[in-house]
Amino acid sequence: MRNHLTKLSRSLELIFCVAFVEIAAVMLVFHKVHLMMLYLGLAVLLSPIPALCRLPSGIRFCAVLLGVFL
Repeated sequence: MRNHLTKLSRSLELIFCVAFVEIAAVMLVFHKVHLMMLYLGLAVLLSPIPALCRLPSGIRFCAVLLGVFL
């Protein structure tokens, strides 16, 4: 059962990553760079993805600030 939950968790992590990248790409195509940066910053800040949660809080905060000021 634990193995199944681990596989499910990894699948959900991959789905979140792909969704974040796809939305950012669409925003970039439509020249919404500032919105893309804000979205990515918020995604990193609020993300359930373990790899992004392990980033130092300073980096996550800077990503949000970049998005707000761009």
